[in-house]
Amino acid sequence: MARPLKPPDERPVLVFNTEVRIYAFEPELLAYFAQYQPGQYATAIKRAIRAALNGGELALGGPLALPVAATADDDDDNFGDFVS
Repeated sequence: MARPLKPPDERPVLVFNTEVRIYAFEPELLAYFAQYQPGQYATAIKRAIRAALNGGELALGGPLALPVAATADDDDDNFGDFVS
């Protein structure tokens, strides 16, 4: 018997399979992945991406800080600084 479907908000919206190659000249990546078991590499990649999106900080439990697009008002205020 098949498992019941999860609600839509608990289903992934993007799933991809990829092959990641780590070479001997990338010791920092080797050290990072050495912390994880082979079945946990997807989690390791997601944690690294979250840390990078948070400005390189390791505050992985915090909210994700994505860049915010400038509004038209912000552009007008900065434009005068560059035009004489």
